[in-house]
Amino acid sequence: MTLSNPENDRLPPACLERLERLKHCRVTDVHFIKSTLAGVLEDLCEPTGDRDFARAGRDLYQQPAGRPAVDDSKAIEEALFLFEQGEAPTLNNAFMRVAGRLVGYSDRRRMRSTAERLRKKYAQMQKAST
Repeated sequence: MTLSNPENDRLPPACLERLERLKHCRVTDVHFIKSTLAGVLEDLCEPTGDRDFARAGRDLYQQPAGRPAVDDSKAIEEALFLFEQGEAPTLNNAFMRVAGRLVGYSDRRRMRSTAERLRKKYAQMQKAST
C-alpha cells in the first residue's frame, strides 16, 4: 500500500496559472474560457496519465451533435396564411408551396422533406398549445 504525497496531489503550476486568468474574465468571453479550460485539461493529462482530460479539452471545441436548429416559425405562419386565405386547398398543399419557395421547386425531394419538417413542427406547436 502506498501513501499519497500531498505535494504530488496538488494541481500542476501551469494549471493554477491558467485558472488564475479566469478570475477576471466575463461570462461572455466564451472563447477565452474554453481555451483556458482546454489548456488546463491538457495540462492535467500528463501528470495523471489519464487521456480523458485531453479528450474533454478537445470536446469543448466540438460542434453539438445533430442538425442545427432552424427557425421555421415564419414559414409555418406563411403556410397557415395561404391555407386560411384559400390560396391553398389543403394545409399540406400550403406547406409544399412554402417549402418550394424555401428550397426551390426543382428539387422535389428537398421540397418534400422541408414540407414534412414544417408539418412536424406545426404538429408539435399544436400539441404544445393544448
